[in-house]
Amino acid sequence: MSAVGNAIFNLGANAAYSYVLDAINTIPQGKIGGVAVQTTLEETATDTIEMTEQPVESGASITDHAYVRPCEVIMRCGWSNAVAPSLQQIVSSVDLSSASSAYNSLVSAFIPPAAPASSFQMSLSDYVSGIYSQLLGLQAQLTLLNVTTSIRYYQNMLIKSLTLKRDKDTSQALMVEAHLRQIIIVSSSNATTVPITALSTPANNAATLQSGTQNLSSAVTPTNGGSLPMTAWTAP
Repeated sequence: MSAVGNAIFNLGANAAYSYVLDAINTIPQGKIGGVAVQTTLEETATDTIEMTEQPVESGASITDHAYVRPCEVIMRCGWSNAVAPSLQQIVSSVDLSSASSAYNSLVSAFIPPAAPASSFQMSLSDYVSGIYSQLLGLQAQLTLLNVTTSIRYYQNMLIKSLTLKRDKDTSQALMVEAHLRQIIIVSSSNATTVPITALSTPANNAATLQSGTQNLSSAVTPTNGGSLPMTAWTAP
């Protein structure tokens, strides 16, 4: 091949290399925990307030009659073997110093040989399966997650459900509908009560005391018939 031909071939190999890397390094459209989402097809966010249906007295604190429910988000996500991080390992092995080796490496990257090369940790067909396994692991471990969508950032989320859809046209892709719900975290503290001896009216202000089991007693013993004779009646 002439020097001009080698230069043109190198430019073509460089362009292909750059194009693939740009596709690989595209900013993900979301993140579920530590799993980056390649494509978000749809997002459905729900924020609800639970409120009383009874009338509220004027001037009353509205927080006593309504509260914010945990937020929820449903993400329809997609991953593909065609644009996978594993491609970066394949493309990074390309030797651009030689036009012929660059060409052969790129061809072998997109047209895998019958037996996968031993230098690769994972074949292309395993990438989406690995992503699905990670999502199932996060759900099973009940791990609180931070979730990033195209418009919002969520904290303390759990994966309520994962719905996988796959058919003959998407055998090399992963289409998952992830339903996530927030866990509201609160903290409690211990309060010190005032000693009963320091209270002016302990009967009204003191804390409830455990006095054990108490037996009921009757001031008047009823007759065998179950009622008291008239002579035993007490005037009001």
